[in-house]
Amino acid sequence: MLPLAGRKFAFLAALETLAEGGEVIDPHVVRRLLGRRDRIEQLTPRETEVLALTAEGRTNIATAAELVISDAAVAKHINRVFAQPA
Repeated sequence: MLPLAGRKFAFLAALETLAEGGEVIDPHVVRRLLGRRDRIEQLTPRETEVLALTAEGRTNIATAAELVISDAAVAKHINRVFAQPA
């Protein structure tokens, strides 16, 4: 668990992302999904890249900058990842 100062920073960063119209996904949830090998194998290479960066705790905007795509594209990939059947 992050120290209190780190949790406050993460919380404020999440609020800022939401205020800018972005999405926030708990990295713990993403890591749990990454543990499901069968689901991972169904993802496209781009969905896998987006999911990996999200698991590191990156925001949609940071992920978009890293992959040189729009934050709307990142949101689309995340939505497709979590819409995959279990």
